[in-house]
Amino acid sequence: MGITPDITIQERRPKLKSAALAVIAALRMQKLSEGWAENRKIHEQLKQKLASMRRQSGRKAGVGLKTAR
Repeated sequence: MGITPDITIQERRPKLKSAALAVIAALRMQKLSEGWAENRKIHEQLKQKLASMRRQSGRKAGVGLKTAR
């Protein structure tokens, strides 16, 4: 009753376009990964700098409060 799918049909073969897109995607991901790593290093340096500035300003503020009394 009706048309049935042929079970003997072979699986699709990977096309050149699919392989090319996979290579392009891998290159893009690698490039973004390198940029992300660089930004992460910069972020860590900024966090350290901010922490040191907070410590320095805390010391200065503490000294200022003691002399004001």
